[in-house]
Amino acid sequence: MEKVKLLLVEDDVFYQKIVERVIKRNFPEVVITGVAKDVKSAKEYIEKDSPQILVLDVNLPDGTSFDLLKQIDKSNHRVVFISAHSEYLAEALKFSFVDFIFKPFDAIDLTVAIDDAISELQESYYHVKLEVLVENINSEKGVSKMVIQGKRSAKAVDISDIVWAGSVYSGSLFYFSDDTVFLSPLPLRRYELLLRSYGFMRCHPKTLINIKHVRFLDEKKNRLYFGDGLHVNYDPRKTNQLKKFIKQRLVSVARRLQA
Repeated sequence: MEKVKLLLVEDDVFYQKIVERVIKRNFPEVVITGVAKDVKSAKEYIEKDSPQILVLDVNLPDGTSFDLLKQIDKSNHRVVFISAHSEYLAEALKFSFVDFIFKPFDAIDLTVAIDDAISELQESYYHVKLEVLVENINSEKGVSKMVIQGKRSAKAVDISDIVWAGSVYSGSLFYFSDDTVFLSPLPLRRYELLLRSYGFMRCHPKTLINIKHVRFLDEKKNRLYFGDGLHVNYDPRKTNQLKKFIKQRLVSVARRLQA
């Protein structure tokens, strides 16, 4: 069995022991190459041992694990984040589809996360996920980018550039403001859960729209029009809700223009 090298970056001795115990009990193919307590020593371990998996506590004595990621080649590693707090961090992690667990955690949570990381060793596009994560964490605007997973690739996109997405037999088909499209094998409901608080609405069982791109609502035909005549059908039961959202968007735009 080919060995998988793992570096644990955690300054809390209690959690160090938990992680080590879980790995030894459940992953005979995994070798812990080192235990680092800060960004500086973690970088030294990475340069010396080239571990494939990094289990990273987010907050470290001399910085954060995101500071570490900015200093290394992200294409060479798969990451499991451990954190004790921060709702914002959870949001950024979800939009990048990177594994994370929150303290306190149990053995099952950690086992699943490490198992996922081992499976992701075959992904050639994993670095895209980490790049989106680091960009969202460092952005003053908050979460603005997301990863859309393809079958053998991944696409990093600005959330605002998504016009709409449709549920298809093979997953979800995304349409962007630059007229490009991208197919994800994940069901539309996975993305809806992420995007519903970012101005997106399920206007039809098979359609998720970005309200900011809607230009006109046609009640007679139950259609929503975007730019260049592009349109989608909506459930007539959603008419009043759509009108309300569109009105709110227009008011928001007007206020920005007056500011």
